[in-house]
Amino acid sequence: MTTRIKNLTQLIERLEELHTDLDPRHMNVRQYEHVGWARRSVETLLDQCREEAESIRWSEKHPHAFARVLPRGARA
Repeated sequence: MTTRIKNLTQLIERLEELHTDLDPRHMNVRQYEHVGWARRSVETLLDQCREEAESIRWSEKHPHAFARVLPRGARA
């Protein structure tokens, strides 16, 4: 039984494992026809997750970065 993904770090780790498992160098033609094509989609999702993780890290380091943009008294 697999554990449930509860955060972005766990999601990235799982996608990296899946990406490695879908390496076409370790598949024959028939296997690639069945599942190998999915590697590109996993790469795209992995890139999006990494970008989101970077965005979250940046916003955590700079919590007041957008305070000057919002009108006085407004809350996000």
